[in-house]
Amino acid sequence: MNIESVDEVVYHEIVGHAFWDWAKKWRNVEWSKFNELANSMPPVNDYVAKYVDDKREGRTDTIYENEQHSAIAELVMAGHSYHTKKKDVASEEQVVEMIKIWKEMHY
Repeated sequence: MNIESVDEVVYHEIVGHAFWDWAKKWRNVEWSKFNELANSMPPVNDYVAKYVDDKREGRTDTIYENEQHSAIAELVMAGHSYHTKKKDVASEEQVVEMIKIWKEMHY
């Protein structure tokens, strides 16, 4: 990571992980909707791909969905992510679909 990536890290850790935990209790309907979609999608980027083995059918409370949420937070808030997209990752259309549901959770 370099100094230019600090904003993405803050968005990933605070808006991503902290909000995801908060939303589990306070925005559970939207949280569940996002997690169901995120679990059905390929990873947003190569970083999230590290957690693809943690996906669970029928579950919406895994590190995979949490990392998907945090990756989307980076994209929405910073407009970009320092993580690469070299492997089999979500298409732009799939990312747009996750962003739409992400925004519902962050109303």
